[in-house]
Amino acid sequence: MTSQKLILSILFSLLSVATYSQDGSDIIYLKLNQLDKSYIGDTVQIDFYRRSFGGLKIDTVQLVVENIYVKFKEHRVDNGFNNWFNEQYLESIEKINGYTIRIRKLVLESFTSESTTFTLYFEFYTDKSKNRPVKTERIDVGFANEMIAEILVSAESHNKKIKN
Repeated sequence: MTSQKLILSILFSLLSVATYSQDGSDIIYLKLNQLDKSYIGDTVQIDFYRRSFGGLKIDTVQLVVENIYVKFKEHRVDNGFNNWFNEQYLESIEKINGYTIRIRKLVLESFTSESTTFTLYFEFYTDKSKNRPVKTERIDVGFANEMIAEILVSAESHNKKIKN
């Protein structure tokens, strides 16, 4: 093999490897006007106020839990290249009665042009139970649509809807 062919072969191989790499994501980001009735009953995440993509513009929202106002922040694990649906959740900024509270699951219940209703599943963690909740609760909550920048759905769920 001539040196020119060898160099071209190496360059071609390097270009092939560089263009073959890919990122990972299993999240579809939907604006509220993209929702239809087929999403009712699906587990989703809410991106409040501003689009929080690539770990930027993390927002907070205040909810009532056990008759206490609790401020939650968006927990976004994405870097613009790798983002996974099951790693997105809301987490209380402060401990409430010794608990850190997370909302990992939200189920879309209904929507109108003014508001969207979800069932929120609260998980209560102590310092000793970092990975397993010691108790759970659920409530139905409606949010004004102006509070919601986007709805995050799993790509798997979204792709099933497209096939059906």
